[in-house]
Amino acid sequence: MATAIFSQTPKIIFFDDFCDVLPNKINISDLKGNDEDAKGYKAVKNIESILNCDLTDLDTPSDQRSAKTQDSFNSRLTADFNERWRQKIFEDNEVQIEIKYMQGGGKEAGSYLNFFILTKNLEYLTPAQRSKGFTWFLSFYLQLKAESKDTDKLIILVDEPGLYLHSKAQSDIKNLFEELAEKDQILYSTHSPYLIDADKLNRVRLVINNRELGTIIEKITTRRADGKIVDALKPIIDAMGMETAHYFTPADKKNVIVEGISDFYYFHAMRNILGENGEYSILPSMGVGNVHLLMELCIGWGLEWVIIMDDERQSDRAFKKISEKFPEEAEKLVCRFVGCTGIEDTFAHKDLSLVEPNLTFTPGKNNAEIISSNGGKELFARRFMEMVNSRSITEEQLSKKCKDHFKKIFSFINKNLVDEQ
Repeated sequence: MATAIFSQTPKIIFFDDFCDVLPNKINISDLKGNDEDAKGYKAVKNIESILNCDLTDLDTPSDQRSAKTQDSFNSRLTADFNERWRQKIFEDNEVQIEIKYMQGGGKEAGSYLNFFILTKNLEYLTPAQRSKGFTWFLSFYLQLKAESKDTDKLIILVDEPGLYLHSKAQSDIKNLFEELAEKDQILYSTHSPYLIDADKLNRVRLVINNRELGTIIEKITTRRADGKIVDALKPIIDAMGMETAHYFTPADKKNVIVEGISDFYYFHAMRNILGENGEYSILPSMGVGNVHLLMELCIGWGLEWVIIMDDERQSDRAFKKISEKFPEEAEKLVCRFVGCTGIEDTFAHKDLSLVEPNLTFTPGKNNAEIISSNGGKELFARRFMEMVNSRSITEEQLSKKCKDHFKKIFSFINKNLVDEQ
């Protein structure tokens, strides 16, 4: 019975960036002695598994046989890597992986294997001489290829993937994981927003160290994170911010500048629910103090714009700054949410409860403060937008207060960006 259950259990593999990277060199004696502490031992054993060989066989008296075997190994390893992986992570015309057997002598205690990555100009470079990102990709490929040879069911655990990669390569890793996830299950830890898909936040879990409870794993909407919630959510919020960045391009002729990501989500949701079809983009700033920067970029690029602000002290300062430099534009093109210290105040309590039925509305606290302590404003706003898009929240369910507020704002937008054109 145990054998039958085990045969149906997925194989679990763990990739650790710090111990599984392909080395520049490994001693034959370390391979023969199965020295798992030798640097790069695991990566070299992965090569043996892929090639179905014993690399210590290269340690033979026949140089001719050794060279021929090396060529065969190199061709097979390179062909598979290029076919499935090179285009994902490397832009050169050709990537060649070379294993070279070296006899011991002189200062060397014994025979050893060298590993090289050939560039397009046939220059031999060791793995350490290539970028850490490329070495990571290569080593990950070796382990995944080796471990998946004899099974169709894998659970792949990866610790901080692409720690040394630039942002574009980290995004490539995320796309690679999406492909692998079609067949296998991928779990990875990360602090990088480039490895978080803002469209699939339901997949994300927070790992939080809690003094009373120890290490806990929670959904992003948890209330158990206490003071750790801001730090834990920071990469997710950054990922959502990057997602919205592509909306701001010189191709967008008409633009509505809002204070932040929360406003961006609420405006898109209410635009959908109220059937507002005007052709304009909604641009999120990084706080009300920076809206003037987006405004000045629009002016410099010859784009049309309006600004929507809250009605609180920081917004007063931001409005004054704009008025001093552009008095006529400020008077005509800046609109304030009158009586609202944050966009959340445009909603009635019953509107917010549609997103989170268990919200507790404490006297003396405004809506923004209440939402901040329940997973964060940005995440709450995104959930609102997603529920509107899926029709889990409809116009009929929203309060008159909320709809009237947004109808006035959209009327202002249409007057200045749509109707007069």
